[in-house]
Amino acid sequence: MGNHIKIILCIIPLLLISGCTVPGTEIEIPFLPNIFGPKVVSYENDILVIKDMEALPNEVAPGQQAKIVVYVENVGSEPMPLDDVGGDIEIELYDYCPGLFELNGPAAYKITSQEKILPGETKMFSWFLRAKEDVKLRTTCPPDGVKVRVKYPYKTTSLTTISFIDYTEMQRRIEEGKFQTKESYIVLGEGPVKPYVTVEDRQPIPVGGGESGSQSETTVLGFQLKNRGSGFVTDSKVPVEKITIRSSNPDIGGPLFDCIRNKVKEFRFIHKETSKLLCGDIQIPSKDEIEFTEHVEVSVEYEYEFRKSVVLGVRPKI
Repeated sequence: MGNHIKIILCIIPLLLISGCTVPGTEIEIPFLPNIFGPKVVSYENDILVIKDMEALPNEVAPGQQAKIVVYVENVGSEPMPLDDVGGDIEIELYDYCPGLFELNGPAAYKITSQEKILPGETKMFSWFLRAKEDVKLRTTCPPDGVKVRVKYPYKTTSLTTISFIDYTEMQRRIEEGKFQTKESYIVLGEGPVKPYVTVEDRQPIPVGGGESGSQSETTVLGFQLKNRGSGFVTDSKVPVEKITIRSSNPDIGGPLFDCIRNKVKEFRFIHKETSKLLCGDIQIPSKDEIEFTEHVEVSVEYEYEFRKSVVLGVRPKI
């Protein structure tokens, strides 16, 4: 279990008691109720970043060589690549105009699970490009610069709370003017792709129908993936089999995953998020408690990539 998953499970009880500011997160949780939607705690988005990239020099004569250097930093809290995901980190030089430059050495480097980039560590990678001898005119190719892409596998976990209340107790509070609605607490773990489970019904959700038996036995949950990083998901899609759902009550998590699996085979990103999928047959749990909270934990595995460029030109001697 990753460090931030442990933190998520530890802070949920605290969030249910009062508001707070969670160290290392992006969003402050206020004490006063949030009337505008769920209360959200979000951890680091981008995990690997190109801290810097340069061409040394940025202009060469025909036949001369330039060095392309990138510095890749792990800004997350765990060594990369993750042990429980599988796959390597790939750092690749591409779109460098082979008609103008010759690459000396391999185009791509790989970092395996045996090597690792540690939290806070920066590693340097470099390539040598030699300009062709027959260049006659001052040329920059490609115009927007030679490019490097970094691809890495990752897994992000989120947790959503769902509040329930006994129907008879809810009616009593309404009559006494003491009933208050609630919103979910959503904790989004590290990683650029955040899985969201949202409660589409008003909370707390009534349990039992009182003497009239008029209350619904199911509730509606939504599911969506959002790209909060500076790059993009490889192939712009995540297969359903890369999603794992667990819940404190199995009657919630299991049916939610079955609903998702029966409706789609994959989630496709459009403008950095997928369409929200609604599941309306989620059974409302029953407990011998006046008011209680369940939680749903969702993990998604994916390959993420981002790119950076630097301008390199060739200037023939006069």
